[in-house]
Amino acid sequence: MRILIVGTAGRDFHVFNTHYRSAPEHQVVGFTSPELAPAEVGRYPGCLSGPLYPEGVPILPESQLYRIVIELEVQQVVFAYSEIACAEVGTIAAQVLAAGADFKVVNPRSSMLVSTKPVIAVTSAWAGAGKSPTVRYLAELLSSWELQVAVVQHPMRIQRFHHDHSHIEVEVDGVNRDACAAPTREPYEAVPGDRILVAGAEAATMASLVAPFGFRTVVNPEPSLGQGHSLALGLSVLQQSGPVLCGVTDQPLLTARTVGQIMNFHEAARQLAPEPAVRIEQDAQVSGAEVNAWDCLITVPRYGAERSRGNPVLFGPYWRDQLGRLTGDEGGRVILRGPGRSYIQFCDIAAAEGDDIDTPEAYAKLLAVWGTV
Repeated sequence: MRILIVGTAGRDFHVFNTHYRSAPEHQVVGFTSPELAPAEVGRYPGCLSGPLYPEGVPILPESQLYRIVIELEVQQVVFAYSEIACAEVGTIAAQVLAAGADFKVVNPRSSMLVSTKPVIAVTSAWAGAGKSPTVRYLAELLSSWELQVAVVQHPMRIQRFHHDHSHIEVEVDGVNRDACAAPTREPYEAVPGDRILVAGAEAATMASLVAPFGFRTVVNPEPSLGQGHSLALGLSVLQQSGPVLCGVTDQPLLTARTVGQIMNFHEAARQLAPEPAVRIEQDAQVSGAEVNAWDCLITVPRYGAERSRGNPVLFGPYWRDQLGRLTGDEGGRVILRGPGRSYIQFCDIAAAEGDDIDTPEAYAKLLAVWGTV
């Protein structure tokens, strides 16, 4: 049976190793990752995938799930996320079933490892919920009872592995690190195409910090003119067409996975929805013009149980010109409250990652809740 495993570089690899790595009756044709750009491909290396997969297993962009299932003639998609909201599970399942494959969730007990020692598992519903502080507390508590404690954490394996098949561990700053792995450090690393940072007086400092992540820095000599002016400056140097993801730099809890989820949600709407022409009646400059429906979509994230609207917002290609004409401090909100309000779709994010930290007081409050960020 041809298998595709859907996950986010954690439980999916574990399910592969415990269920399919040594099962010749199944052929795993790939993994998917929400953090990969639409045209990007990674590889789970041969040093980890076993003798049935000497060249490793491809890691493909989750945003192309519908197309991948059809093109690779996938018979069954195995769902192997560990941190995801129920609504997102339904969205993935709908794409799989629409593409003609079965959708399977592996029983966690069937993939558990046998241990000769007592085990305490620390898990959470989303990244950043506080697993590390909890582990530290438990380790200190158990050690105070004169028990021997070992902390085991699965490596931060994302889509990029060492290109070689050799499995190497190296010591960096006193910590053993897996040379096959490359941890995610920057939430916008998953964004394809141009990456633009608009900054004011601190532009020179910011440029050196963001350049390793593929960002070009644009200097805004008049930041007092507001977010709209900054957005227009950023749009003026974009070299690629397509949707525009507009974010802010004061979201310290934002993760690459969440940014990838927003992009995948937007892309899924294009793949699953019809593409009729629609009329933009509320834009005086183009009233009555017919454009592609998908070009008009705007994806807005809503965070946490309260579903608080936040950033980054993904605007379809239609809105590029209007974003480039913005002025004042309202930024993209002018479009969201005006001509774009009928074309908004909400992407619900289970984790409460959307807080903007604008003041020293807000930062102190953040530290009190989350610790060091």
